[in-house]
Amino acid sequence: METLDTLYPAFCLADCQRIDLIADNSPYPVPMRKVTLQSVQQGFREVMELLEGRSYRRSALRRISDRLLKGHTWREGDFRWDINLRWKDGRSLLLRNFFGRLSWHGGGVWHPVSTNDQKAFLQQTLDLILRLEGESRAD
Repeated sequence: METLDTLYPAFCLADCQRIDLIADNSPYPVPMRKVTLQSVQQGFREVMELLEGRSYRRSALRRISDRLLKGHTWREGDFRWDINLRWKDGRSLLLRNFFGRLSWHGGGVWHPVSTNDQKAFLQQTLDLILRLEGESRAD
């Protein structure tokens, strides 16, 4: 198990400037839920703490093609989300939950990962994104 800092040592989380969140918990044509958080905004720290305090296990599949992340037949209760961490210099790290399959994307490569209590983590993250998106619409 590795922390985000050990998986991607070139990315200093303390220097992250923006987080783009996207969630989808309903089949098309319902639009995806989106929210962008700057480092000074409420909710930014909450998302960072969720990621920083977690350990990840890389899959034996070391790398996967993004083509493997595109096909899925929607079932009741399904959801997906992206957390895209962005730095001032243009670099980004993306954590994607694709209907229960978790992957980090950095440096042009997808790395499938798993984490402890993954099902609960995926739901907790979805709930956080939906709450933050709802709060951003209320502002």
